[in-house]
Amino acid sequence: MKISYKNSIQDLVDFKLFYFKTSPSFNRISKISKFGMPLLILLVLTFYYFVLDMFSIPFTLCMILLSFLWIIFYPKFYVWKTEKEIINICNDPKNAPIHLTVTLDDYGITKETSMDTLKVSWIAITKIVELQNHILIYLNSLNPLIVPINIFEDSVQKDSFLKYLYQKANIDS
Repeated sequence: MKISYKNSIQDLVDFKLFYFKTSPSFNRISKISKFGMPLLILLVLTFYYFVLDMFSIPFTLCMILLSFLWIIFYPKFYVWKTEKEIINICNDPKNAPIHLTVTLDDYGITKETSMDTLKVSWIAITKIVELQNHILIYLNSLNPLIVPINIFEDSVQKDSFLKYLYQKANIDS
């Protein structure tokens, strides 16, 4: 089975966002960042009140409002910032998405680009994830092959592709 496609910048953005949402280490860092700023503001308010013996209701209310806004909007800001960074990286000609040809055979998966060829045996496939718009074939824990679902003519072709993948990689669907 052979398929040819080119990942769009949006495909790469979608994968990065999926990775960030499912990564335990990222979730830990995200929680620290989300709640770290309000804790820092609380420390500043405590310092102003107890050490400098200064208390201002407008200043305190502004700081509390800023903390709530940070907690509410930080996740959306982070997603927006991540999308912009990935788009900027991909707009660089040396990092632009390239045309891929993926071949599935009895021995494994072959990924061919204009620059190189990568052959991976079936036992090296660690995970297959089906998302709404993509199929991720993990060649190792951090390096998936991103296959957009829109390259398939219909759901039957996509299902046969997935069935073949799961069967050969010996992974439960």
